[in-house]
Amino acid sequence: MLKYSLYPLKIADENDAYYAKPQNVMVFKEEDLFKLLVKPGGVTETQLVAVLSARNNLIQQLLEEGHTVQDKFVRYSIQIKGKFNGVTDQFDRRRHKIVPHVSLARNNNFEFDKLRTHKVALKNKSPHISQVFDFKTKSKNQMISCDGVVRIRGHHLRFDPKDNNQGIWITDDKRNSVKVELVIENTPSEILFYSPINLPDLPLRILIVGQNGEREHTHNGMSQFYLEKAP
Repeated sequence: MLKYSLYPLKIADENDAYYAKPQNVMVFKEEDLFKLLVKPGGVTETQLVAVLSARNNLIQQLLEEGHTVQDKFVRYSIQIKGKFNGVTDQFDRRRHKIVPHVSLARNNNFEFDKLRTHKVALKNKSPHISQVFDFKTKSKNQMISCDGVVRIRGHHLRFDPKDNNQGIWITDDKRNSVKVELVIENTPSEILFYSPINLPDLPLRILIVGQNGEREHTHNGMSQFYLEKAP
């Protein structure tokens, strides 16, 4: 069943215009598919990995030769972009580019129009910190170093770096705060950043202010985590 929620359509002239977006969406990588496919008494994960690896290598080889590959759902092909100056011109990487092209497979028999749908209320997607790891001290959920790499793991962590009201702050109980300026990775489940050179006094807490809900929502969600300052 396809669960969906409604969001305001701001570019529309009508005040009551909304668009639908699927909910509970997860990204399943190949290793996740392996775990779902493995059943007691059936094929092993090692066997699945070997078959899928051979399949992927074959698809890559066929694409490199310029062929089109189509499976049940999608169609893979290679395109060459750029202008050629006359019939004698040849491929030049400074002017031309090889790009992959993926489209819905022809004669796809997946009946999208027959999917059952269910409307659900929009969930609160405020950020939640579950782990803070300081690479300099190798400590987890204990302390943070000055001018070191720190990893935060959790849920709904990603923030909009263009919004000055969102981001990562390190504060103390006296309301002194320093905003993290150098972010290496900014994803929903993990954030990597360089901690500031000058940290506030103890007790410290990491504060993440991100988007509560989807990008169309203007109010912010917040999560905090208390730590000590590394010596």
